[in-house]
Amino acid sequence: MRIEYDGLADIYDPWSAADPAAASTLHFYTDICCQAKGTIVELGVGNGRIAVEVAETCNKNVVGLDISDEMLARCRQKAKSRGVADLVELVNADFRAFCLGRRVALIIMPFRTFGHLLTRCDKLTALRQVYSHLVPGGRFVFDHYVFDENWARSHDGVPRLMCRSLDESTGRAEYVWDTYLYDFETRSMDCTITVEQVGVDGTVVLRRHHPLSFSWVEPDQVRRMLMEVGFEIEKLYGSFDRSPFDDKSKEQIWVVKRPSDGTAREKCASVFVEPV
Repeated sequence: MRIEYDGLADIYDPWSAADPAAASTLHFYTDICCQAKGTIVELGVGNGRIAVEVAETCNKNVVGLDISDEMLARCRQKAKSRGVADLVELVNADFRAFCLGRRVALIIMPFRTFGHLLTRCDKLTALRQVYSHLVPGGRFVFDHYVFDENWARSHDGVPRLMCRSLDESTGRAEYVWDTYLYDFETRSMDCTITVEQVGVDGTVVLRRHHPLSFSWVEPDQVRRMLMEVGFEIEKLYGSFDRSPFDDKSKEQIWVVKRPSDGTAREKCASVFVEPV
């Protein structure tokens, strides 16, 4: 997996805040984590948007995994500035091959991170790693959007302005655009995030492009993978207000658990069970 988010670290906050689900995901996962016992593991911790909030609001220990050094550096800085550096442990690791040496009662993968696992094999490998890191009865909570093919076809290749900010010291405006190119056969897309700095006279003085790969997956496909790995499905929500999933839902939010009497498909040695 390419380390695509390194180049997005400096614009991640305004870019992600432009997503309609940004605020609701923060509230949903903070609430889930505040109710959990013991250390929480977040896959795709990024710059700590959720993990630092959980540490601060819930007074919980959080282990955050990410493959981007730049995003982890931002997370480390954010945790320090908000006084929770001692509660946030950061690990540079691939979701498909991590080994924490412990089992926990809750692992989360927020904000559609599941889609960065591009193939079915990648997704299954990551799910098995999650399973092996959960105590019996431990939960895995993650979300993904429900793909809207009509919307995708009408926006295929069309740049969308996500956010705009103004540097008052220079008078320059910064624009962040998303452009998606869809491959409907493979259920994948190439996203280009374009950052433009525009001078007071309207001239573009800087333009940079950042490629980002993503995939989408249907709820029935997710269900089959979860069952193949051995998870029990507790809840499938259709929105972050915990409404039940139906054919009009725009989100698929999964709450699954490792069965209390289940047998792990272990890939990680030297695992101890953390007291809760």
